Amino acid sequence: MRTANMIGITEQMAMKMVINQNFKEHQLAMLKRFYIALVLNDLWNGSDIYDVAKKYKIERGIVHKLMQLASTQAYVIFKFCEEFDEFWVFKEILEKFSQRLSYCCSLELLPLMNLPCVKLGRAKQMYNKGIRTICDVAGHSPEGLMKKLQNLNSKQACMIIRAAQHAVNEQIDDYRAQMYELAENARKLQD
Repeated sequence: MRTANMIGITEQMAMKMVINQNFKEHQLAMLKRFYIALVLNDLWNGSDIYDVAKKYKIERGIVHKLMQLASTQAYVIFKFCEEFDEFWVFKEILEKFSQRLSYCCSLELLPLMNLPCVKLGRAKQMYNKGIRTICDVAGHSPEGLMKKLQNLNSKQACMIIRAAQHAVNEQIDDYRAQMYELAENARKLQD
């Protein structure tokens, strides 16, 4: 309610909505934007698409499309910010925002969601079983992963583990390159 009041949505406008009165064009546009913001807020906070559609009495397809549009818009702005160094702070925020909204999940699940054969349900299951990072996944055997997760076959387990091991190796290579660069810079400063 505080947010609604801050942007100019009054109790009088709410009453008009209840009795289905007409609004001025600018008021209607503001109400629609606020309604969309409420839908996106629920999705952001981890509500299921089905629950959000039911709560706001709109079709699931519309909720899904809205989520995709917001995620795409954030990604486009992220790519724009990547081009300009002065927008570095927005780049950091928008990358996570875009991913989180496109997957409709919490931040801690994002790394797991980037693995093949891992969607929201499986990522939640992994997280609840103590498999919370890519390194955790990479350290499992296919049999061990299959024992912890429901409905996972050996082919999927192998794909997930290989992708996690590849991601870990890429991170190690990046860290090595950074360490080498730091060592070179330190050596140059000493000379």
